[in-house]
Amino acid sequence: MKEQNFFKNIDSIKKLESEPEIVELFGKEEVKKILSFYKKLPTGTYNEKQKIIKKHWIIGIDKEMDNLLIKKINTVLKNWKVDNMYCKEDALGIFHESYFPLKLHVDSGKNPNAIIYKQILIPLSEPGETLLFEPRWYGESTSFTVNENELALDKGYNKRSNDHIGKEDFNKDIYNQYLSHEDYKNLQGLTVKKIYNWKVGQGFVFDRNFLHCSSEIKNSKIGLTIFFNKA
Repeated sequence: MKEQNFFKNIDSIKKLESEPEIVELFGKEEVKKILSFYKKLPTGTYNEKQKIIKKHWIIGIDKEMDNLLIKKINTVLKNWKVDNMYCKEDALGIFHESYFPLKLHVDSGKNPNAIIYKQILIPLSEPGETLLFEPRWYGESTSFTVNENELALDKGYNKRSNDHIGKEDFNKDIYNQYLSHEDYKNLQGLTVKKIYNWKVGQGFVFDRNFLHCSSEIKNSKIGLTIFFNKA
């Protein structure tokens, strides 16, 4: 993978890097409240091709729920601010109801002046897995593909790139168990950093420069993801 020089504060970003972490965030009743809140929200995006419904946690719709989420975030992170990458309004993250596995990408944002920090994935259904990969990516938000037709596309938030490809073959046992929806060639040069098995109410906290994707799924699943910069 070529070194990326997109961010102007790359040294500050690297100083904040840490190991992925699993934390207990919400109890059963709190999860029920979040799912009820989710159902009331307007649909932000319905992508038929990706088979995913996205809804933004718009601030101010339910202040009690806003306060609950902010309180929980403060138990995990300090001096944070939300990066509303996909929303023009003030929001506290994005719900994603997936019927098809999310492919390899990175959620690093598109602001070269930002000090990107962490993202928290909060599972609201089971089962499912999220896989993190190394090496890290220091470019802007990107969807990774070796498909020439996809590389030629110029729409959507993420850029498209095959610049992540390395020399070593990817682990075939992991590929066969979790990643049959991906083109095997698209994983060349990558190694798995972490396989997170979804558990409702937990928070999976990881740096925003980790490439990641979901495992193959047979049923729909719902999660909430929040992206953070350092305040």
